[in-house]
Amino acid sequence: MLAASQGDMDFVSDINMPQQEASYVKVKDKLDMIGEGSIIGGGTNGYYVDKKTAEAYNITNIEQLKDPKIAALFDTNGDGKADMVNCDPGWRCGDVVDYQIEKFGLKDTVQSVRAKYEALLAETFARHKRGEPILLYTWTPSWVTDTLKPGVDAVWLPIPFDALPENVESPGGHMVAGIVGCAGGQDPCRMTTGSWNWMMMVNKDFNAANPAVRKLVEVMRWPTSTWAQWETQLNKDSSDRALKKLGEAWIADNQATFDDWVAEAVKAGTQ
Repeated sequence: MLAASQGDMDFVSDINMPQQEASYVKVKDKLDMIGEGSIIGGGTNGYYVDKKTAEAYNITNIEQLKDPKIAALFDTNGDGKADMVNCDPGWRCGDVVDYQIEKFGLKDTVQSVRAKYEALLAETFARHKRGEPILLYTWTPSWVTDTLKPGVDAVWLPIPFDALPENVESPGGHMVAGIVGCAGGQDPCRMTTGSWNWMMMVNKDFNAANPAVRKLVEVMRWPTSTWAQWETQLNKDSSDRALKKLGEAWIADNQATFDDWVAEAVKAGTQ
């Protein structure tokens, strides 16, 4: 965002909002935020446990991990605490989890485990395959929830009340309707940070001079299922070559939609 605001780049398309609202506020006089987000319906973040354990012990809220007996179900190193897979060090999502663990009174029974997320998840998937309990923080759309399906392999654990650190906002609140796999069939489900989306930030001067680009960004949107499939494939290979191949394959399979997007952009650019 800083580079785009200074004109060193035209736009950046992977800004997680509202999680990065605090950073955006600092440069919003130089940037325009375009469209409604590239994920149709938006994404969600939350605490995820295997369905078998949740149903066997009637776990329907993260606050139940205050109970040492419940927490011990997710102990992976023998210290009696639940080991919760968390985000990489430095990722803001991990700071939210650490904040909530303390806010919900879980510090005595839950240990936040922060390391390379992909490596932690490899161990988590192995435990799930062996039929062992798993506890993690994750989000959708993602390769994680594309592998461990919500409502089939795992369930989301709601939080007891809204709580976020000062540098993270959730303007729409934490309650999200229609969450597939919310524990106990709860609807709405009080998620960790509420809904989020990938937003496009564009340098104001570039935006004013390029109405076709602005329109293209506004109309380009994909369902969560498409994003999840992409993430699963990119988890195996995220090279530029793989990215280009995914894009070309999607266009080939959705040529009419793509052509409509381009036509709308061209029209906006000639008006």
